[in-house]
Amino acid sequence: INVIFGKPSNDAFPSGHTAVIFAAAFLLNYLYPGKMRWTYAIAVWVAVTRVYVGAHYPTDLIGGVVTGVVCAFFSCRMIRS
Repeated sequence: INVIFGKPSNDAFPSGHTAVIFAAAFLLNYLYPGKMRWTYAIAVWVAVTRVYVGAHYPTDLIGGVVTGVVCAFFSCRMIRS
């Protein structure tokens, strides 16, 4: 992948931007079932741009997705109870 600004120079695992955007997408899809699926497309776009600008490696994104979804899942469980 040709990045804009260069290779990441720090240990940024997981991607915080990716974690937050996937947590938001998961939560919105939980609160409004069937109406917010498009938020996952935006979440993927944000994640890919993190690699494109050279801020993260692809593995950082996977960690961010897992972190965001797991946190949102437990948040949804707390909302439900």
